[in-house]
Amino acid sequence: MKNKLGCSTHCYSKYSLERALDGIAKSGLKYVELAAIAGHTDHVVPEEMTDADFAALNKALADRGLEAISISGHVDPTKEGHLGKLRNRIVLANKVGAKYVNTLSGHPHTEEETRDLFAAMRKLGDLARDHDVTICFETHGGIMGKSADCRRTIETIDHPNVRINYDPANIIYFIGDRPEEDVHGVLGLISHFHIKDKIGGPNEWNFPAIGDGTVDFAKVIGPVLASGYTGPFSFELEFTPEGLQSAEDVDAALAKSISYVEELADARGW
Repeated sequence: MKNKLGCSTHCYSKYSLERALDGIAKSGLKYVELAAIAGHTDHVVPEEMTDADFAALNKALADRGLEAISISGHVDPTKEGHLGKLRNRIVLANKVGAKYVNTLSGHPHTEEETRDLFAAMRKLGDLARDHDVTICFETHGGIMGKSADCRRTIETIDHPNVRINYDPANIIYFIGDRPEEDVHGVLGLISHFHIKDKIGGPNEWNFPAIGDGTVDFAKVIGPVLASGYTGPFSFELEFTPEGLQSAEDVDAALAKSISYVEELADARGW
């Protein structure tokens, strides 16, 4: 693809960061989304890192010929203390040269909570701007559910450094809509894109290798690129709750996914 194509270390959530980086490097990809998902996939924990730790992380990437493009920094900014965690992930992104921090929007329950969240995100947007980073709210239900909800949220926050991480599989999982139709409502507001497939309907956790699910990526990625999107695409394979049997199985699923997307890109001129 002409756009940067990478992979989240979250695909290897059952394994170490080193094994994740080895698997991604072996795949031939050059770009990585580092998982700093607090309490879930703690491949990188910025709260515990010193300057020496950041240097070691950059060396681990460079030694494998990899470049960090984004941080999977999913926290719930509506929870106490999580705005601080998000700040730390913005700093982390800057330390490793990544340009995007993907996160959750949380689920504010009242108009006051929503206003407070939006005000906080404007301030964090300023911090992100100062660190040459864009915060990307992921499509994850609630105020980041349907495209109309996402557009309302991003346009109300009204900060150039707060945008959308579009995850087509989550549109099915969280709200039961089809991403092939939904994506048209957020064109121009997407700064990061998760390549994730889906088997089954809402609330069914089954995110297989790309091409094994029901997402028509030609009808999702095509309009995004046609809108002038220049951001990265990152594989996020979450499989089933049980996961795969081995890291080698994740390697194979990633290789299959890359082949599928590259063949599609070649056919479509992407």
